[in-house]
Amino acid sequence: MFFENVKRYDYEIVAVQHRKKNLETIAENEESAKKRKNKRIKVVSFEQMREINFALPNIYLLNKMKLTETYFKVDPDKMSEKYPVKLSNLIYPEWKKGESYSSIIDPLNGGEFIKIPNTKEEELKQFASSLKEVGETGLHDPSTNTDRYALYGEICKRAQELLSKEAVTAHFTKLIQRVASKDYYKACGEVRRVKEFLAQFSGDGIFSLVCSQSHPDEAKDQVKVKRGWPLGVVAVITPLSSPLELPAIEMLSALFMGNKVILKPNSKISLVIEEFLRLLHHCGMPLGDCDLIHCGGGTFRRLYQMCDINMTQFIGSKDIAEKFIPFTGKRIRIQTSTICWKIFTPDTSNMNLHTLASECAQNRWTEDFLIVSKSLANTEFYEKLKSSADKRNLKELIIGHVLCETNKEYETYGEFVLSLKGSAILFGDKKLKEHAITSYYRPWQPTAYLVPFNHFTNPQVFSKLKQKPFGPIQIITEYETVDKLLQVLKQIPLERPIVVSKDPMLRSTVLKQIENEAAKPDGELADVLQDIWHSQVATTSDFIKMKWSKNYEDQNNAK
Repeated sequence: MFFENVKRYDYEIVAVQHRKKNLETIAENEESAKKRKNKRIKVVSFEQMREINFALPNIYLLNKMKLTETYFKVDPDKMSEKYPVKLSNLIYPEWKKGESYSSIIDPLNGGEFIKIPNTKEEELKQFASSLKEVGETGLHDPSTNTDRYALYGEICKRAQELLSKEAVTAHFTKLIQRVASKDYYKACGEVRRVKEFLAQFSGDGIFSLVCSQSHPDEAKDQVKVKRGWPLGVVAVITPLSSPLELPAIEMLSALFMGNKVILKPNSKISLVIEEFLRLLHHCGMPLGDCDLIHCGGGTFRRLYQMCDINMTQFIGSKDIAEKFIPFTGKRIRIQTSTICWKIFTPDTSNMNLHTLASECAQNRWTEDFLIVSKSLANTEFYEKLKSSADKRNLKELIIGHVLCETNKEYETYGEFVLSLKGSAILFGDKKLKEHAITSYYRPWQPTAYLVPFNHFTNPQVFSKLKQKPFGPIQIITEYETVDKLLQVLKQIPLERPIVVSKDPMLRSTVLKQIENEAAKPDGELADVLQDIWHSQVATTSDFIKMKWSKNYEDQNNAK
């Protein structure tokens, strides 16, 4: 049974679920209301809640719901060093302030505009206690609390309706822009994709996750039915590159399948997902379904020693992921970004150069490595590439601060690249000028280096080249013939490159050569399930069931 606070109106409602003792419970609440002398309290039954068009498909026990029009805590236009925002941890059954706080620096002017709880070990015990209350069966499954599927269908419907409002979309878009350097269209795109995800599973759409599979058994007149059952307590750890889309979709996917979720976003962008959780609570999501923790990775790893977390979804750096593996008992699914390779075949020299250059240089984070043919390099491709990169500006946030690297790392990497024989700077390689961004966030100009192709066959040099800092830096190399390209690809491992070509047979030949020589995860990562993600998350029903549930087969009578 969960209590929940949902904000909507300006008066208090006390509602009880329909049971045998419904009338007695109403009488007790009415007597309690009289003692408090509060005329704004209304006591209604489950049926009456449905009549006033507020009831959700399942209401366990809604107690003292303080409802008001305002359900957002933060005004992105006002948050500043003068008016800092204080975030809170969500530990069932309430939002709790931290005992101490640490500051997040405003990437645009250097002020301390966000205060996040500096969660200590004593506070971790409260999270562990909350997680221990949920057993291995989770919060709901195909045979228990099945009305919660309809509950989340209604929550998705209401949340999608709210995100369809221009004011709500603008609110989340501005929040994303304040904490991450994204232009308006990319920030708004995150909100749009979350809205589409909610629309997909709103109403009866969520029941696609409960569909079972059956097949005949060896025994006579028997059939085996396979159903998806929750994992229990799960953790979702998300990076700073996606303040809303990744944490929201992964969290909701786990909740749909009946899991209890503890969500740990990157502290620099956790403000966005906290606001989204408040929106979901406004739409009726029980407070006890998802806990939100603001802390560092070391603090969160200690939580694994206090309670059982049956599965961890980690999205982010491969190096950091390896630190979590020993604590999770290898019950972890890792989605890590990979180096982005783009190979241009000789026939691309006849394609639209402006389009090719724009696709390579106008992304928020540029393509990491470009392998181009000599015929393309002899055209105006590099000039178009530089012209497209020069259009990136701070005013539209198409270029700006980098949250996880330092200028020293950029300079060190640039010195190494230029130390290679034949290497040169095509453009950039300087700090961003004429801005008010604090040096804490290291703004850097879009940069491209030209490196001879023969250096890629040297394992030591290739290993260092792949350690490119996260940010607007490209490594470009040239090859003379397709045969030379295929010969070098045999010696270097590439992960899921993009081959640009008009010739389908040539594209197939290059990709086949790369797949044969593709690198496989090594070390401890080889023992855990690893996925590669670029910008979007798989949101199909089958993918969600595969990731967030376990299958059991029940033997039933076919008749």
